[in-house]
Amino acid sequence: MNCFCIATEPSEISIRTNVASLVDYKPVYQVRPGMKTPIIVWRYGKPEIVMAMWGMRSSSAYNTIHMSRVLKGRPWNILIRTQRCAVAANCVIVEKNKEAFLIRLPQHRLFLMGAVYQMKGDEFYYTLLETESPDILATIADDTPLFLQNEQIQKWLQATELDSIFRFADKAGNNYFDYFRVDPKILNPKENNRELLIPIGMTHAEYLMRQKQVMALSFEKERANRRNGK
Repeated sequence: MNCFCIATEPSEISIRTNVASLVDYKPVYQVRPGMKTPIIVWRYGKPEIVMAMWGMRSSSAYNTIHMSRVLKGRPWNILIRTQRCAVAANCVIVEKNKEAFLIRLPQHRLFLMGAVYQMKGDEFYYTLLETESPDILATIADDTPLFLQNEQIQKWLQATELDSIFRFADKAGNNYFDYFRVDPKILNPKENNRELLIPIGMTHAEYLMRQKQVMALSFEKERANRRNGK
């Protein structure tokens, strides 16, 4: 994953996740490692929204780690048990063959991504967790973030058994994915442009029509995320 977007108002994040605490931040349309974004952690017996920097720092920077690797060494095998967090996002951007693709969950305009975090002094740092892509996204990404639905936040933060934790890493989950090509300029680390989130080759009117069509789908009959239909 190259970057992600979080432009939801802080108060709306609190409402959507049912977490009372608030933070203040400006929308970031292309979040990149080294930037601060809102995350949800479990502290003092309750969930709390804090600002944290994407990318843990040690001898090198860790922006993402695959779930298949977290139990193979420290500090990941400890953090996955004790210091999980959820990162708020509106969409993610991946690169394939020098093309850029936007992935979103239209039934959850604000969704969460699983991560682990550390504190250094009063500062929070996080590393995003990745898992195998659902089949519907396999042509554009080998791996994707661990997508969480907003109502799963309490279970994700409080789970103590590894079996329960790793159940969240199922490659399909219960999500309905939508994706499209966007301008590769979005991959430029200097960009922070809302217009780059628009699909390539669509007029604004066509884009609005697409939005209506996607949101009008009956999610009682979501298209399968797996090729075998399960």
